[in-house]
Amino acid sequence: MLKDSAITQPIPNLVEHELLILAQIVALDAPASIAHALTTHSLLQRTLRNESIRLIIGDNHFDAYAIARAALHQQINPGTVLEQIELSRAFTCHQLHRRILTLDDKRLKRWHALYVTGLLDTFYDESISFDEAARLLQELLVRLKYVASGGLPVLITLSPSKQLARTSLAKMVAQNVDAYWRIDRDTLTQPTSTHSQMALAL
Repeated sequence: MLKDSAITQPIPNLVEHELLILAQIVALDAPASIAHALTTHSLLQRTLRNESIRLIIGDNHFDAYAIARAALHQQINPGTVLEQIELSRAFTCHQLHRRILTLDDKRLKRWHALYVTGLLDTFYDESISFDEAARLLQELLVRLKYVASGGLPVLITLSPSKQLARTSLAKMVAQNVDAYWRIDRDTLTQPTSTHSQMALAL
């Protein structure tokens, strides 16, 4: 059961300062604009440390220009920073399922973290039955837990569903991660963490 406790720190300060979350798999449940800002900040901080990141995009959003501008601001070649990010996009839940289930175990060792952004966006597609979406999501989460068990931190972002019938998908995610952050425009919720082996920087 996730327990909510309010943190008074405003969202702008959260973006300005790097956080360490003690967990193997972290889920960030937030409106898309907030999730994108935090993820971009996190990617920038990691790549500036010369870390290689695997990024799987499920919501067709990646602000390479923001990362490039930030790199230039710090007098770093944007190309050098962006080369640290290995990305792929998925436009359906079946594609996202395949992207994750076919992650090469040997290549996992090359990365410092795995990011999956907009995890549930394609699962909200009503042309896919709920049972099918739930099955694919469960298989995908099992694979992510296996990846994390090997020592690779995983960050998942998801946006709230506008469809009541699909809200249980977010609950399924919450039951399969080590820390779950729920953020809205007014309140920041502290995660409940069941494990503390890995530190994932946001």
